[in-house]
Amino acid sequence: MNSQLQSLVRGAEGRYFHADERRALLTQAASLPARFQAADQVQEHEDVIVQAVIEAMQQRYPESSAIKGPALAKTQNDVQLVLRFNVQAMILDHMRWLDEKVLFWLRTVLAAGNFSPKFSRDCFTLLRDQVAKHTSPQTAALLQPYLDRNIEVLSELPEPAATSA
Repeated sequence: MNSQLQSLVRGAEGRYFHADERRALLTQAASLPARFQAADQVQEHEDVIVQAVIEAMQQRYPESSAIKGPALAKTQNDVQLVLRFNVQAMILDHMRWLDEKVLFWLRTVLAAGNFSPKFSRDCFTLLRDQVAKHTSPQTAALLQPYLDRNIEVLSELPEPAATSA
C-alpha cells in the first residue's frame, strides 16, 4: 500500500472512513486490475527486454568488464531485479518503496564498482525504452514514473577515480 493510503488508513483509525477517504481507497482498488495486467505483460516480455538492454550496452561500451565474461550474468540479474522491483512498486503505487528496497542499495553497489553516472544513466534509459518498445502504451505509461526514477537515482553517482565502465 502506498504511503498516501497508509496515511489515510492511519488517519481513520478508530472511526469510519469519510466519503473522500472511501473514494481514494476505491480509486486505488479500481486500478489494481490494470496494474496486474501490466505486470503480466512485463513478465511475459522480461527476457527480451533484459537481453535487449544488455546487447545495447555491449555495443555502447564494448570495453566494459561489467557486460562480458563472468560479470555479465550479474549485470543481467541486476537489470532484471530492478525491472521486477519497478513492477512491484507500480502495483503498490509506492515510489519510496522502490527507493528503499532496491535503488538506494544498487546505487551504492554501482558507486563502489566505479561505474560512471553516464553508464548507469544509459543502462536504465535503455531499460525504460525497451519496456516501452515491448509492452503496450498503457503498460509503459504505468511504469514510466518508476523507470524514470531508476534513471534519476542510479545516475546520481560520483565520477569514478578510474573509469571501469
